Amino acid sequence: MAKFSVTDRVHDKYVVLYVNGYINNLGGEKIDERCSYYLKKGIKNFIINFERTELINSVGISILIGVIEKVLQVKGTLYFTNANRVSKEIFRMLELSKFAKIYDTEEQAVAHLLKKS
Repeated sequence: MAKFSVTDRVHDKYVVLYVNGYINNLGGEKIDERCSYYLKKGIKNFIINFERTELINSVGISILIGVIEKVLQVKGTLYFTNANRVSKEIFRMLELSKFAKIYDTEEQAVAHLLKKS
């Protein structure tokens, strides 16, 4: 299994986080750290691109729920994009789509975010 990594691309109104690898406690914590870092800098809108993520375990999901809570506390918006079928189904079963917007592509999320601004 490849080592987990998070890279980011910063824009004026949002940050895109590209996650690569299995999201367990360590991967989830890295995502949480990056979001917390940008929240402290005043950025409130996040797109998490799961294109290179095959699996998210229960601990990873619980950490993502914590990230959702942090973003909602500052009245920000969180988008999940490029998730595989299994991850999308998990998001829907847990009703995360009530709190994080789910799009098939990053471009769709960016379009929605910019339209709402």
